[in-house]
Amino acid sequence: MGSFLERRFVNDAELVRENACEAFLTLGGSAPDATVVRGDKYCVCTSPFEHPIANFAIKLNLDADATSEVVARAESHPYFRVHVMSGDTPASAAGALEAAGLKEVYRLSLMAATSGGSKDDRVRVVEGDEIARVVEFVVDQFFWSHPVPFRRQISLVSLRAGDAGRQIFMAIEGAGGLLGAATLFRSEHSVGIYNVCVRASHRGSGIGRALVAHGMALASNLSPNIVLQCDPGLVGWYREFGFSEVGESLTLSAS
Repeated sequence: MGSFLERRFVNDAELVRENACEAFLTLGGSAPDATVVRGDKYCVCTSPFEHPIANFAIKLNLDADATSEVVARAESHPYFRVHVMSGDTPASAAGALEAAGLKEVYRLSLMAATSGGSKDDRVRVVEGDEIARVVEFVVDQFFWSHPVPFRRQISLVSLRAGDAGRQIFMAIEGAGGLLGAATLFRSEHSVGIYNVCVRASHRGSGIGRALVAHGMALASNLSPNIVLQCDPGLVGWYREFGFSEVGESLTLSAS
């Protein structure tokens, strides 16, 4: 598949990589009985929780032995995923993992901005006991096809991750309750925008734009670097906010 990780904006890509690594490990490490190990060759989260949010490898710096270890983990666990991102080494890591038998699940675009956004009166920061309601709303939007008991498990894991104090939860409400939500995640060098979601009945009404713009304004007060990951089809939309595409993330599995 070639060296898809080769990009000019390596520093910006590494900012996204750093933020994503911390966000993923914070979430995955909040699953029941999860174990997080931060190694020189890769960071890994494993858990009996039957979902990829708590079973993955990220922040890769692979040699031949580490590649074999990561592949063995993926082959032994049906929910294990390997996230290969711009900034990982070597640049051929994705190709080596695929040659060893792993397959692409999906890919995302990495984007970065240095400032921007504007606050919107419709958006409010949610704190305290209200966070649980927002987390449940977000999970229901992203995992709508899963059974309710499973969605509640995901909500509990997400809520525990929020206790780490590194997230800011935003929401827009209307007469029918929550209409949209998004999350900011703070790492050492950047703030990431995650989980932008809008109730299906209100999509296309500007709620997503309001959440992103407000989130960028809040993030600009915390860090000069704002990052996100998105479906490649949304790159043009995020460019309207001042984001630039700086790399890619490829997720692999054994099944």
